Amino acid sequence: MAVPSSSSCEVLDLGLAASCDDTTSQLFFSKGGGGDLSWPAAAGVGSALTNQKSLVALCDKYGVPREFKPVPADTLRCGVCETPPQGSNALCIYSDALEAGLRFPLHDFYLKLLRHYRLAPSQLAPNAWKYMAAFVLRCKDAGVQPLVSAFRYFFSLYAHKNGDKALEWHHFQPCASRPRLFYGTLPTRYDWKTRFFFLKSPEGMPWKCPVAWGKPRREDARAVELTDAAVDKLKQIPCIDLKDYLSLHAPPVGALTMLQLHSTPAPMAKPECAAASARALALTSHPQLHAALEAGARAASAADAAGEGDDSTPRKRRCPGPSPAAVTPQNSTISASFDGASGSSGISLPPGIWTGNSDYEYDMVRMQGEQRENQIKLRETKLQESEAKLRETEAMSDKFLDYLYNKRAENDLLKEKQARLIEEQAAVVARMKAERAAEVAKLQEEHASAVAQLTKHLNDEHAVSIARLNEEHAADLARVKDAAEKKVQDVMKNVVRILCPEADLSQLDGPKLKGDLAAAGTPEAEGRSATS
Repeated sequence: MAVPSSSSCEVLDLGLAASCDDTTSQLFFSKGGGGDLSWPAAAGVGSALTNQKSLVALCDKYGVPREFKPVPADTLRCGVCETPPQGSNALCIYSDALEAGLRFPLHDFYLKLLRHYRLAPSQLAPNAWKYMAAFVLRCKDAGVQPLVSAFRYFFSLYAHKNGDKALEWHHFQPCASRPRLFYGTLPTRYDWKTRFFFLKSPEGMPWKCPVAWGKPRREDARAVELTDAAVDKLKQIPCIDLKDYLSLHAPPVGALTMLQLHSTPAPMAKPECAAASARALALTSHPQLHAALEAGARAASAADAAGEGDDSTPRKRRCPGPSPAAVTPQNSTISASFDGASGSSGISLPPGIWTGNSDYEYDMVRMQGEQRENQIKLRETKLQESEAKLRETEAMSDKFLDYLYNKRAENDLLKEKQARLIEEQAAVVARMKAERAAEVAKLQEEHASAVAQLTKHLNDEHAVSIARLNEEHAADLARVKDAAEKKVQDVMKNVVRILCPEADLSQLDGPKLKGDLAAAGTPEAEGRSATS
């Protein structure tokens, strides 16, 4: 059988869907109990639980009373979304729901919640039972009754869908805008939809919750606003981890009085001897037995006193009452007064108890009464011991819960302290970064200033050197020019002297050249002339 893929499955808050248009609402809500009640997605889901012995072991593991009989879906020939055959007293459940906390008989709160939403137990995902069980236990802690209205205040009903098709499985989630009673995530098995079977209730005990699949009404899924005392008390208790809380408590279960079993009593044989009276005595209540014994003792004393004057008649202690034939299983009232006169004593004994005239029967009654009284005392002692152990266990559980809550509070304080330390560390790191940035900026500024000063100093020295070199280059150039001109004049004089020996050569002497520094009388020229 095909199973709807969990990856393609979406969820929708029905509290919000109740305000949608009619087309969307028709997928998830019923109108006046009618509407489209077909489940094509669920119709194709088959059960993987087919072994009867495994189902019996599963029910025994989770404490399902033996009066409830598990039946595989193949045996009943019924699907998860199909209504069981009429007269079968069968209810479809998931094995994962038992593991999550579903117990039988069903708790009264479960029945009311299922009837309110008009949903069968097999329409709820297994984790829904965890929220329901935890809510019942939390209400017990707060000292309030688990009410459907209070549950709707804290939790919303969600529906599963695949695209535009409703799958009609539901679960609960805490309302996002309300105080939370629990926190934490719940794991889910992917194949829980295929692990279903049917549970038959005892004859004469019909299920008090919906057996057939249905849809909630739109007004029943809307979020509620409450201000009653139950909600106020639940708001005051701290939010706790859901898995830890459920691991410390037994799941809620319905009262055993819900098992209205009709067993036919075994027919009572007509008492013929003292042994039959002894067997029937086991059905007698403790007050009735004491009253019968006291009545017999007083009647025997009165009979002995009346026969003291007649020594010829043997005296026996007699239990008051009629002959055995006068006592039948339908009429068990002793018709004799305690003073020996006829009448009704008003003491009712169960069928099978009859009075005789022998001391043996009286002794048997007395011995059986003592044994029964000893058994009652022994049971009372065991009951007291069990109650003491139960109180001790509850005290230890309370201490453990207190310890757990204290440790959780300490853990919260440590988390707060850790958060403060992280904030302080972040502030210190930010301050150190700011200081380092300021120091780096200062060093960069000092470096820039030093570089500027050094650059200026180097530029000044370079300018001075360039000026000196330019001056020396100009002086060297002028001296070269002067030397060249003088050489030319000498050459001209020699030419003239050769050509015209009689010519006046003084006219050829020109003015002192500008490059002749010696003629200028400068100290630099005189130094250079002396050097040359």
